[in-house]
Amino acid sequence: MRSLVKAIPRGLTKGVTEEQAGGGGGEAGISEFDRVGAIYYAVAEAGYVYSGEQDAAYDGRKYNTMAAAVAAIPATPSTPIVINAIGEWTTAETTNFNNGLITGATPTNYVLLRTIGSARHAGGLNQSTAHRLTASTGQNPIVINNSHFHLDGLQVIRTAFQASGYGCIGVSGAATGVEISKCILVGYGLTATEIGLAAQSSGTIKVWNCLIYNFHHSNSFIGAIYKSGAGTTEIYSSVIIGVDKAVYRGSGTLIFKNCYAGASLGSASYYGTSTKTTSASEDTTGSIGLQSILYSTDTFTNVTLGSEDLTLAEGSPLIEAGTDTTGDAAPLNFTDNIAGETRASWNVGAF
Repeated sequence: MRSLVKAIPRGLTKGVTEEQAGGGGGEAGISEFDRVGAIYYAVAEAGYVYSGEQDAAYDGRKYNTMAAAVAAIPATPSTPIVINAIGEWTTAETTNFNNGLITGATPTNYVLLRTIGSARHAGGLNQSTAHRLTASTGQNPIVINNSHFHLDGLQVIRTAFQASGYGCIGVSGAATGVEISKCILVGYGLTATEIGLAAQSSGTIKVWNCLIYNFHHSNSFIGAIYKSGAGTTEIYSSVIIGVDKAVYRGSGTLIFKNCYAGASLGSASYYGTSTKTTSASEDTTGSIGLQSILYSTDTFTNVTLGSEDLTLAEGSPLIEAGTDTTGDAAPLNFTDNIAGETRASWNVGAF
């Protein structure tokens, strides 16, 4: 069982786990109340039964949507803020949200929005019991235009055709200190006009252990990841699949380590200038020695549209082809993969 540190006042002792309190599953090792000094908010499906420990820790800050929880956060947090999505989810959330009112977050008093326990995927798309945020028309489901906002373990899914150019997550303005980890972003596919991650801010964005796939944009100058703005975006140990382009860099600094990028129509895996360390491509834009690796079942377990499994196939050329990044600056010194398992070797991709 996972131990949880109840962290309303500083230094309280360990409490119950999320499994004991009414759930189970997801990534091992995540504690419900593990951030000392943080204030906690809960997001659970209607009807979720809270334990006494949870009632005390959340202290009335209990919501049924992430949008409602984010809207309740003070403009200038005086502590870290942690929003936990908990319990099983039989239906998806459909309410878009942005952090536009949270103007005073800092590196110390950040906002972390995450899934834990039963609400968390296990490294692959889970549309039956894990939390997921879906969008069918217009707007990015998540918009980040203020700083020090962190996302961990989310699933964001486009569920219908739309031609507006939106996708899953948009980061804009002067937002800096943005972190996106262990998230799964899924597009609607060939006929849509979408971007998985629009990294358009003038600040820093760090992304790791993510799956971003099935995105198409009718503008051939835009990809599953679209980078513009003067800021620096670093992407580690992720899989990025576009239809026309996987990655489009128009301006700013874009850095990849241990990533795989594929574009099924062959336009470009990595378009524009970027720095790549042991990052593979379906074409010849990847790192030397990791080029022309097909997005196929020779590389990944299943690439069939709608049932993708982006764990590495037996004998995949991405196995042990990566670089150990544990010596890099936090938070990019992680030691695990998208499923929360310790990396026994450094593969390319999220596993």
